[in-house]
Amino acid sequence: MQKKDLEKVLKSLANRRRLTMLAYLKAAKKANVNTVAKELRISAKTASRNLVILERAGIVEKEQWHQHVIYRLNELSRPFVKDIFFEI
Repeated sequence: MQKKDLEKVLKSLANRRRLTMLAYLKAAKKANVNTVAKELRISAKTASRNLVILERAGIVEKEQWHQHVIYRLNELSRPFVKDIFFEI
């Protein structure tokens, strides 16, 4: 893994709100932006912005069905990210 990629992953994880999102996705298996926002009591815009950061870092993946975007943990994440999934 290149340093730039590692930096992106670590920065995306260095946020309490995103760690809470990961914990929620771990429990729920998958969810859309509105569900994440409702469960975490944040705006949909904030949820969307943070989920995109996690997706760009390769930590979550998304499926798009028409207008709906469903997020879930990326099971193919790097090994140290999987260790973090275990801890949250």
